[in-house]
Amino acid sequence: MSVATLVFGMFAISDYYLLGLTRKFYLLLTMRIVVVSLCLLVAFIVRYGRGRFYRAWLHALPLWILATGIILIIPLRPESLSTQITAVVVATMAFYLLIPSLLTVVVFASLYLNIGFLVAAVLFTEIAPITALRIALLLIMGIVVGFFALLRLESLQRKQYALLHEERDQNHQLHNEIAHRKALEEQLRIVAERDALTNLNNRGHFMKLAHEL
Repeated sequence: MSVATLVFGMFAISDYYLLGLTRKFYLLLTMRIVVVSLCLLVAFIVRYGRGRFYRAWLHALPLWILATGIILIIPLRPESLSTQITAVVVATMAFYLLIPSLLTVVVFASLYLNIGFLVAAVLFTEIAPITALRIALLLIMGIVVGFFALLRLESLQRKQYALLHEERDQNHQLHNEIAHRKALEEQLRIVAERDALTNLNNRGHFMKLAHEL
């Protein structure tokens, strides 16, 4: 998450070369600084904060912050629509594959990003309906690919966890069996060395001890 946030902030350099020291550049710079600061703050709280529910709730918040920042680029830089389409597709894939979160949370965050981006593109750029339809199809493909990739990944992780749990159970059973066999060996040794009635060393064991001495 920190890497994705810093990459988002580094695009301020391209904003400067494209816009110069203009009002749009300062608005974009302010927006990027706010997004980066909020994401880094949330990442710090998630890492060092206390309380499981509080941490779990904050863990998905950077997705929505980054999505909002990407959407706001369109009204601030409508001429960059063609490059932002690629950025949205890449961000969608990053949501699914690079930023750890629950599948349902990622789905809603990616839908918010893609629908918000499409609405902003229609409202703030002069694109034809057929162009909007093509953009929508591209965004849908990104969502579908990311969804099934994460679904497959979670399935493999569950299988891996089940195999790990099964291996631990087998190791635990093996340790118990080893301990049980050692206990049986000790009991057999005692039975072989001592008389059942008197619980004293039997003749054979007594002669063995005497021979060792």
